Amino acid sequence: MQIEQLYGYWDLVSLVATTADGVEVLPMGPSPKGLGYYGADGIVMVILTAGERPPFASIVIANRTPEEATRGFDTTLSYYGTYTVDVERAEIVHKVERCSFPNLEGREMKRAVEIDGDRMVLRADILVPQPGAPQGVLAQALNVWSRRRP
Repeated sequence: MQIEQLYGYWDLVSLVATTADGVEVLPMGPSPKGLGYYGADGIVMVILTAGERPPFASIVIANRTPEEATRGFDTTLSYYGTYTVDVERAEIVHKVERCSFPNLEGREMKRAVEIDGDRMVLRADILVPQPGAPQGVLAQALNVWSRRRP
C-alpha cells in the first residue's frame, strides 16, 4: 500500500462487527451510510449514520423532542482529527480531535487497512453493546468503503 492511495473521499459500503463468539452486530443498522476523507495534509474526517433515519417533526433543531434527540445521537457518529500511516504494517491511526461521542476525543483508533483500486477495507476492534455487559464486548469491525469519484 502507498499512502497516496488513501487520499480523497470514500463512501461507506458496509459496516459489520463480529464478536469473538461469532455474533454479528450491525452498529449502524442494516444499510448504513457514511463518508470518509483522508487528506494529503494528514486530516481525517468520518461521518457514519444509520441508513433509515426518519426526520424530526420540526425543521428547527432546538424544537426536537427528547426522543428525537436520542434517536439522532444513536444513529450518528462523526469525528475529525489527524491520521498517520504505517505502510509496512498496513495500519492507519486516527487521532480524534472532536467527536459526536465525546469519550473518543483525544483517543487514537488503530485500523488495519487494505486498498485494492477503488475499494478500501478497514478492520478495527470496537466495543459493541451486549445484554448483561454494561461496558460492551469486544468485536472486530469490518468497514468496506468505495472511492467517491466526481
